[in-house]
Amino acid sequence: MSVHGDPILEPVSFVVEPGFSVAIVGPSGSGKTTLLDCLVAIRAPSVGQIRLGEMPISELREPDASAFRRTSVGMVSQDAGLLDELTVIDNVALVARFNGVAPAVAQTAARSQLVSVGLTGRGGEGIGHLSGGEAHRVAIARATCSPVLMLVADEPTASLDRTNATMITELLITRSRDLAIPLVVATHDLAVAAACDFVVDLGG
Repeated sequence: MSVHGDPILEPVSFVVEPGFSVAIVGPSGSGKTTLLDCLVAIRAPSVGQIRLGEMPISELREPDASAFRRTSVGMVSQDAGLLDELTVIDNVALVARFNGVAPAVAQTAARSQLVSVGLTGRGGEGIGHLSGGEAHRVAIARATCSPVLMLVADEPTASLDRTNATMITELLITRSRDLAIPLVVATHDLAVAAACDFVVDLGG
């Protein structure tokens, strides 16, 4: 991928099968975030193609690209991205509600997802009561509250201690395997990379 002729991401090719995980590693500036942006149709590569099954992601343009991200991609970011004004369960149900799921159905799905990430009974609490690791577990629950085709995580453990980083890594990989969807993780954390099924090193 290039801007005005200067490459911002060197050519890279890989396949992630359903239920498998790949870590994207490399030094700052190597293109990890750019690659994730391409995978979720925020950017379009200048050459090559990105596909999710039969879907040509790299050919999507707005508003189809936004609809793809909203309905088909479970996203987990470094800061968890939760809304302080909502309860835990309302945060988890948020994407499902945006996708037109009825409130009662979304709440039921959110409650089930909270059980799956080990936060049973915490739905009514405020976000301020959560630890860093718990906030990321809520973010994972939100990312999988609606059926998605892919999990994408951008430095999900960067702000966590080692215990919580290990827990979140294991949880992401487990959710990917249980749901039979690919997981792509951009990370500087060698322990996260080692836990994934394979590694794509953008540092050469």
